[in-house]
Amino acid sequence: MGNGTATAPAARNGGHRLDPVAQPAEQNRPEVGSLTPGSHVEVRSEYAGWSPGFVIEEVLEDGYRLRRSSDDSVLPRVFAFEAVRRERRKMWWV
Repeated sequence: MGNGTATAPAARNGGHRLDPVAQPAEQNRPEVGSLTPGSHVEVRSEYAGWSPGFVIEEVLEDGYRLRRSSDDSVLPRVFAFEAVRRERRKMWWV
């Protein structure tokens, strides 16, 4: 550094780049199965993106059983952990 040459960031970190934005997806998402019964959630839909209006009814080994908030119906299908997320709060202007 004193001789006019700069050391590349990767070289200073043992050859590894430390980029906080480029973290693996597993580190950025909540732990699978971390939602509990009674949690208000959204379900990922192939066509509509994320749909709100569901509540965790039961946590199973392979996913969540959900209850639809509008009519309190328990859905027969089990939803994969990755297809369910905690409900996001909507802002008044949205």
